[in-house]
Amino acid sequence: NADRAINAADATVLANILSGNLDAADYDLANIVVVAPQGGDFTSPRDALTWVAGQSPSAANRFVVLVAPGEYTVPASMSIPSYTTLRGYDRVNCRIIRSGSFLLQTTGHTHIVVQDLSLINEQSSGTGGTRGVFFEDCTNVLVSHVDLLVTDGGTVGALGFVLSDCTGIRLEEVKATVTALPACIGTAYGIYDSGADVNVRDCDFFVLHNRASTNAIGLYVGNPGGTQPQIRLDGSTLKTWTATALFNLYMLKALETYGWIRFFDCELDGGAMGDGQSIRWHCRTEDGVAVP
Repeated sequence: NADRAINAADATVLANILSGNLDAADYDLANIVVVAPQGGDFTSPRDALTWVAGQSPSAANRFVVLVAPGEYTVPASMSIPSYTTLRGYDRVNCRIIRSGSFLLQTTGHTHIVVQDLSLINEQSSGTGGTRGVFFEDCTNVLVSHVDLLVTDGGTVGALGFVLSDCTGIRLEEVKATVTALPACIGTAYGIYDSGADVNVRDCDFFVLHNRASTNAIGLYVGNPGGTQPQIRLDGSTLKTWTATALFNLYMLKALETYGWIRFFDCELDGGAMGDGQSIRWHCRTEDGVAVP
């Protein structure tokens, strides 16, 4: 661990290993860093990740930041280094909270894992927007068993996952709720994909906009620079609700430009008050369906 000493919180690492929640074979025990309200190596997950970045993680020198149950408020966005796992004990009792433009913001890294915790970013006002998880130019990323809550009341909008020019992104058993308050004049997005290859499995997204004539979008797909992302959703749900306007799937150009999007056993469910239209789509097929 970071302080190279055995303390109370370190003892829980052994319990986690024995319960099967952590494969110690992949890590030197000196590379397991414990975050806990007291008694750990750090009291802040952000400070722990900053320390890990200074240790030059690599394929032969992997790190895990193990977050004990508790509520942790971070003053600025967090970045996860390459070959690093950020893992909580469970997503009910392990909560990382921020009020700002980004909560988790990582660029240019590889082999990242985020598991078993809740990420919360809420702002009632502001001009920078509110984003939950942002990956740019990253490869081999797994986000699993994570609850994501993003709320924005400012002028830009609320975005759950922002994925830009990435490959090998996997979202598994994620529950994301993205809410734009009535004062928000920007769009609310569940997933904002800008040229990223993504696999979404057993996830639930709920996107809510409380302002009339403003969009709530479950999945937005763009392709800057002519990239052709490959997007696959398995057993997942995209639900949107807004005052008068909504899109469950929003694409900028023709499918040929984008590559492909496939749905397996998924549900797209949209609802609107006023003059908005409700849409529901069930897709069950062995071969997959490309969305025109």
